[in-house]
Amino acid sequence: MPSTIRFTSTAARQWKMMKFIGKREGTTVRELCQRFNSHENTVRRDITTLVEVGFAMDSFDGTGGRRYFISDSKFKALLRSFNGRR
Repeated sequence: MPSTIRFTSTAARQWKMMKFIGKREGTTVRELCQRFNSHENTVRRDITTLVEVGFAMDSFDGTGGRRYFISDSKFKALLRSFNGRR
């Protein structure tokens, strides 16, 4: 039973991360750690998992460190629809 609860909270956190990243031109691991009250290793694992399951994300070195952003315009449109924006 505990593994189901943990999976649910992990999946929820990852979905919220994707929505958060999708609203921005890019975000850092540090910003994600602060936003989701998570350890750096957890955030990095979440990003890796999201990419492995098919979410198109890219990164670049920017102010404050490596910045991650969603590179798939169709997915960005989907996120905007969930966020109430068109």
